[in-house]
Amino acid sequence: MDVVSVVVLALLAALLAVVLKQYKPEYAVVITVITAAIVLIGIISMIVPIISEIRKMMDGAAIDYEYITVLIKAVGICYITQFASDVCKDAGQISISNKIELAGKVALCLSALPLYRDLLSLTQTIIGKAM
Repeated sequence: MDVVSVVVLALLAALLAVVLKQYKPEYAVVITVITAAIVLIGIISMIVPIISEIRKMMDGAAIDYEYITVLIKAVGICYITQFASDVCKDAGQISISNKIELAGKVALCLSALPLYRDLLSLTQTIIGKAM
């Protein structure tokens, strides 16, 4: 799915949702959620080549895959959290949206724990050599 397809689909769905909102607001929310899911699936298909290219660059640079895994997880968490939060906001559920954003922030911290561990180990090594 290319960018033009995503934009056309999103604009048509937004127009349909605005029209339906006047008569059947619950259908407008359903249209919004379905469209967002379709767009998300399309975006995922566009991300796959990016991930494979990043892996090739990591191989060339001899960098540990653990770091790229953390990066990819973090980006995925951000996208999914933003998607869910926006859907809740569109449905008028601001409180739930805020909780989803908090859950995403906690998930980001958890996914970065291996990086914190390595950073602490590196710091201890540097301090140990300095003394």
